Amino acid sequence: MAVWALIGFMGCGKSSIGRTAAKMLGVGGMPPQEFASLTPPSLRDGPPASVPRVARPSEAHHHASAAFIDLDEEIVRRCGQSIPKIFAATGEAGFRAIERKTLEELLTVGGLPLEGRATRGTEAGGPSAIADGGVSEANSRKGKAHLPSDILLSLGGGTLTDEGSRELVKKNCKCIYLRASVETLAANLREVGTEGRPMLAGANPDAPADAPDSLESRIAAMMAERGPIYEKAADIILDIDGLSYEQAARQILNSFSR
Repeated sequence: MAVWALIGFMGCGKSSIGRTAAKMLGVGGMPPQEFASLTPPSLRDGPPASVPRVARPSEAHHHASAAFIDLDEEIVRRCGQSIPKIFAATGEAGFRAIERKTLEELLTVGGLPLEGRATRGTEAGGPSAIADGGVSEANSRKGKAHLPSDILLSLGGGTLTDEGSRELVKKNCKCIYLRASVETLAANLREVGTEGRPMLAGANPDAPADAPDSLESRIAAMMAERGPIYEKAADIILDIDGLSYEQAARQILNSFSR
């Protein structure tokens, strides 16, 4: 089983493209009710403290992984707070630590058991050891479905700015960089809105493109920092300017055979 990490700047449509590709594979994302069952009841109504606590997989039942997982959505489900609220409570450094921990547990503790890797936590209530990309013996006896051959994992736009997260992705994933121009990203973000994106706070969507506080200026500045990181991490670069989500998704599926 391979895990394909979709990377790219905010507004490139990673989640929509990833979900579309998953549907084309015939395996959709894990239903919300199953995600909820992975989260301890104490966290479902929000963490008791102002600083969110990430739920550990060992605290919940182990489920076979889905064909598509959005890292931001998984953080929200585990912490019981929106991304902006987590940023407000912890700052960017605190959020990156939570993001890194969630990614680590998805990839190495049991959320996404990888080929050749045995998961930790075989104690009662924890995930069972899994090798060679198959389901555990216990799950096989229960008649659970086999894991899909490919997992699409949509990373946040800033995930790879954290060194620890970069190393996790490098060791455990094949990366597809969904590259788009500033113009495409700005147009997409104006369409979907910038609310809920703390790194774009203060950008003025109505300002002229060449204004210092414009959406284009903010995107260009952040891309100057993040673009080289994406390109270095990527196994495959797909230019998505002018492509529909369906067309971009088909390119991702074509990449699986490379």
